[in-house]
Amino acid sequence: MVLPFGATQGPLVAYETEMKAVRTLRNLFLARRALRSTVLPVSAKVLLIAALLYGILPVDLVPDFIPVLGLLDDLLVIGTLLVAALRKIVRAPARMPIRRSSR
Repeated sequence: MVLPFGATQGPLVAYETEMKAVRTLRNLFLARRALRSTVLPVSAKVLLIAALLYGILPVDLVPDFIPVLGLLDDLLVIGTLLVAALRKIVRAPARMPIRRSSR
């Protein structure tokens, strides 16, 4: 959003920005909890960490300064890693401990 000189953002824009930050923090805490979980298969954890690192690190298969291909390879690699991790999570048997009631 381009604002004229001297104009400030309204309270609605500031609220939306804060809500995006809160959602991002919540998602980071949920991801941390999922990676520390014993229920999630190790192979799925490795794939999730690989996707995160590929998105963060500057090393790419195709450099990002190439207009379309640079971002397209990021999308394809990260998407493939996330789909593979999701398939491993869905196929993994539930290893949750069964809690017995104390009756």
